[in-house]
Amino acid sequence: MHRAIDKRLGRAQAPGVMHRRALRACAAIGLGETLAVNAQSIDKNATRRAIQFLGAEAAAELAAIPDTSRLRARDEAFAAAYPQACAAAPAAVAGRMLRLIERYRRECDFDRFERDCLFAQIAARAARFAAAAADAAAGDLS
Repeated sequence: MHRAIDKRLGRAQAPGVMHRRALRACAAIGLGETLAVNAQSIDKNATRRAIQFLGAEAAAELAAIPDTSRLRARDEAFAAAYPQACAAAPAAVAGRMLRLIERYRRECDFDRFERDCLFAQIAARAARFAAAAADAAAGDLS
């Protein structure tokens, strides 16, 4: 009986906890995006502005709660204690941010950029290995 009540309690509180956790993540992403754009002094495209706006909305909603370190600690403890209930209660704001990030990745072709960087790293390592092998072979001939 106690276990059933505990599970119901977890399911009842999970949406609020997950919403606050998603707001914190969105606010951090929005702030990071704002800082990156300001540091780079580049023109923002519409998706970057939407990410910043969603982050600002999340930060404002957190400020209205108010989000304290004590509440953050309680939310993290709850998520650790009720992982299944939390997994079953996705927050809509997190889904919106994820879709914006995916759209931005497609617009900027980050996947191609990451792939090109990976190939460059592999080529550099192969060149170092080949040079080390050539040096070793030259040492054997002496």
